[in-house]
Amino acid sequence: MLKRIITIVFLLTVAGFAASFLSNQPGVTVLEWLGWRIEARTSVLMVIVIAVIILAITLDRIIGMIAGLPSRISGSLTDRRLRQGNQALAIGLVAASAGDGREALRQAKRAKRLMGEDPLTHLLAAQAATLTGDAQAASRYFEALSADRQTAFFGKAGLMRLEAERGDHDAALDAGREAFALNNNTPSFAKALYALEARQGHWDQALDALAVAERDPSMDKAMVSRGYAALYYCQAQERAEKGGDDAAVIAVLKKALKHDPGLTPAVLDAAARYSQMGKARQARQVLTTGFAQTPHPAITKALFETLGGDAKALSTLIKQSDQNGNPPDALIEVAALAVTLDLWGEARRLLQLVAEGDRDLRYWQVYADFADRAPPPPKGKGGKAAPQDQDPEDQDTDRHHALTMAASAKRPKAWHCSSCHHHSETWEAHCSECGHFAAMIWR
Repeated sequence: MLKRIITIVFLLTVAGFAASFLSNQPGVTVLEWLGWRIEARTSVLMVIVIAVIILAITLDRIIGMIAGLPSRISGSLTDRRLRQGNQALAIGLVAASAGDGREALRQAKRAKRLMGEDPLTHLLAAQAATLTGDAQAASRYFEALSADRQTAFFGKAGLMRLEAERGDHDAALDAGREAFALNNNTPSFAKALYALEARQGHWDQALDALAVAERDPSMDKAMVSRGYAALYYCQAQERAEKGGDDAAVIAVLKKALKHDPGLTPAVLDAAARYSQMGKARQARQVLTTGFAQTPHPAITKALFETLGGDAKALSTLIKQSDQNGNPPDALIEVAALAVTLDLWGEARRLLQLVAEGDRDLRYWQVYADFADRAPPPPKGKGGKAAPQDQDPEDQDTDRHHALTMAASAKRPKAWHCSSCHHHSETWEAHCSECGHFAAMIWR
């Protein structure tokens, strides 16, 4: 307010000085035109001219303001509708993220009414329709998004998810591949595409998707390693079925074992093919690495046989187990081999190394076999049995006691699905219960 007063005072002062200056200036201006003669002081004439100019400018401003009033009113209304539409979109997206499909759908309709046909309104409407179970409406909205070059990726990705939920995996895969061609740098989408490609047995395409999906925060390092190992193993099996030679198959198996050296089927397959090619050293190396990573009974037995299947081979296995920290499952399997060789003292020693908390069903089965086959302990003086260096509950290798303990013992290690916890005696690329790929863990 003070600034305006100062400005007005300044302008009036300038105008006063100008008027005083002009009034003190001598001179007369004479105009003759069409028989008319006008005679006036030059200073007055200049004031009149300036006043006319100012009046013309003022009239022009007034006319322009009146002429532009409708457009300004329209623009104001448009801005208001746009603000309200954006508010509806924001509320709808929050509702969709919270899983409130009805509220998201209501806000989507409101946004569409305020903003018209807009990619964002289509996206919100598609999400809302999906949440409310209206698959047909969701499909229409995703198709509309797919037709727009800027939102085609989101439309195709939405169609992939929608078709997968319907059970049409072929259609889902087609839409997913089109989306991946448009944008191959979205890890969360690539993870879903990887699962679809693996489900359909397209190993090469699944590898491409996994290379992007591994950047997704939900994909931990172990999950990614299992995924690569399983894909390469399945790829090797496919190559073998198509008549590929051992060298070509092993080349792919080596990629699988690079990511998971303990993947049992890959270890056994690679060792068998090396043996067929007369490469005993490579076969032994693969089995030794696999035994260190996953002392699965099949790997333990294969390594034992590769080493010669005798007492010397058993000694090597014992050393390997010791170097690996003597994991309980390795001790149990090596003890089982000692029983088959009638090495009773070594079998007893290995079984005693297994801590009580690790004595599962497999342990008591091996112990019962040992107790059944082992000769009676030597007699000491007076005909009494010599004291044995074993746990009190072992009760002089009593087979009945071992079988009693086996009845209540925890399950031995097996292949467990990390998704649904289904367990299986054999490794499965896809869990037979939930269908997840590369989810089987030996535990």
